[in-house]
Amino acid sequence: MFIGFGNEGVFADTGNRFYQAVFHGVSGFNNAGLSILEGGMMHPDVINNTFVHTVIMILFFFGGFGMIYMFDLFEIKRLRERMRKPWKTIEFGTKISLYFTLGLLFFGALVFIIFEWNNGLSDGSVTDAVIKALFESMTTRNAGFNVVDTSALTLPVMIVFLFLMFIGASSGSAGGGIRTSTFAIMWASLISTVKGRKHTELFKRTITNDTILKAYAIFLFFVIGNVFGTFALVITEQDLIASGQYDFMDIVFEHVSAASTVGLSTGLTADLSVGGKIILIIAMFIGRVGTLTLAYLVGKKVISRNYKYPEGHTMVG
Repeated sequence: MFIGFGNEGVFADTGNRFYQAVFHGVSGFNNAGLSILEGGMMHPDVINNTFVHTVIMILFFFGGFGMIYMFDLFEIKRLRERMRKPWKTIEFGTKISLYFTLGLLFFGALVFIIFEWNNGLSDGSVTDAVIKALFESMTTRNAGFNVVDTSALTLPVMIVFLFLMFIGASSGSAGGGIRTSTFAIMWASLISTVKGRKHTELFKRTITNDTILKAYAIFLFFVIGNVFGTFALVITEQDLIASGQYDFMDIVFEHVSAASTVGLSTGLTADLSVGGKIILIIAMFIGRVGTLTLAYLVGKKVISRNYKYPEGHTMVG
């Protein structure tokens, strides 16, 4: 990024340029989304710098990919072992993180290109449009930087971005959300149910019922947390909504972004009341620690698990 920033504008001073490069490198890899440039990545000196956007996007990707999975992919010992033994592939968890991260990345970018082609992507070349689409799709899941005005996005893109923020990054990474592994397990459970399989399968592996129950528990905790948090924000920010400056979608976007520790905003954050900011602080704290972790913390432990109630039968759906 020190090279990519160039030596013009705010980067004319070499010391400041070096500091900016270090700060944004750390912020990008750790999925913090913080910038010391006025306007962040929308600063006039970087808004059209596709080289810097690409570097930061790569940092987003690996920062939200998961440390354990990075070691599995790139550790020299494992690379040599896979070269000697071609039948050995990457670990099961690495496959989930890699394939679902890439799938969500390209899905988000495709939706962004389709619905923002004549809006946020109207200026610049096709290459610039593709880079911006990939950048926004990646940053929405876990990073928080933006190269287009979030408040000006079309409604379909906002809805898809809510979905991507909700899923978030991979387990063991710097990102938040329910995590790609949780989404992958729920997706595999859905497919197995539709196909009438006896067991839940993913990448030729059987997923245990205990893991599936944990995935659905995380999902439900996250849904309930966002519903209650949004409800609380609607109460504390009634005046902002009544003024017509912001609407319900802005409130939902703000809370999901906070709970998923993404950091994107439609501009609402600075105008929030003290109560609204406290709600977001709580959402960010819970989102960072993890809903299931907190549930285990406050949950009552059973004395014994060596029992089973009679089976109950009811209609589903």
